[in-house]
Amino acid sequence: MARNERWYILRVRFGSEVLVTSGLRRLGIDVFLPSKSSPISRESEELALCSHVFARFSLANQRDVLLVPGVLGLIGVPNPVPVPDPDVANLKAAIDAGMTMKILPTVHGPVHGRISKGPLFGHDGDFIE
Repeated sequence: MARNERWYILRVRFGSEVLVTSGLRRLGIDVFLPSKSSPISRESEELALCSHVFARFSLANQRDVLLVPGVLGLIGVPNPVPVPDPDVANLKAAIDAGMTMKILPTVHGPVHGRISKGPLFGHDGDFIE
């Protein structure tokens, strides 16, 4: 990984998450599409966060990323906001543990802590519930 590569969240057209993921991978970009197995069939997957894709790249490659069909833009105005590596690792662990994802309004005063037991043992972060 190059030093200047960071995780960013891309806003994508609804329903084009898989298309965008494929396009980014063809460019050699590391991609994370939060999804979970559907309770109906283990073969099909349900997106945990619709219209959003995580991608790891250098802002020097931003133009190439924005030209991938289906990409609407980067999260962060006026400058893209990188997502820290530990936050992406925690999200991946939560998805792997089968946890339900939901977007919450801004919370005042989250509590920082470390999980001491269960499927997310050892992960730390800001807790709001």
